[in-house]
Amino acid sequence: MEGHRFVTFFYAQRDGPARRLSYVNAGHNPPIVLHRDGSHHRLKEGGCVLGVFCDQTFASGIIHLQPSDRLVLFSDGVTEASNTGEEFGEQRLLELLEANRTSTPAEIKNKILNALTHFTRSNCHDDATLLILAVS
Repeated sequence: MEGHRFVTFFYAQRDGPARRLSYVNAGHNPPIVLHRDGSHHRLKEGGCVLGVFCDQTFASGIIHLQPSDRLVLFSDGVTEASNTGEEFGEQRLLELLEANRTSTPAEIKNKILNALTHFTRSNCHDDATLLILAVS
């Protein structure tokens, strides 16, 4: 890419009946898979951001999802939202997810967006993109 620009990217394919998610992460915020018991793990398999190096290879990951899992994809506008210098951060996001792990995706989204609005005093400077899936 020209002008020293780059792009982060996350690509996934879901096999619903098998509850399998195949994915590649190219420098994007690693999505969170939140389990019913409150444990979680991040979807990091992949490689570097796109547009920096001419020749890149990427590893792929596969995860088997369980009933009641929540898959949470988010942009840096969520974790980097700030108030007077402090970022919302991944720890606050994880705490919100753990506390609301049995909620519907819409309820989780609303909790996160309300927390961001409160944290930033309604002064967000970047987009906050969320995609939340519930596994049945």
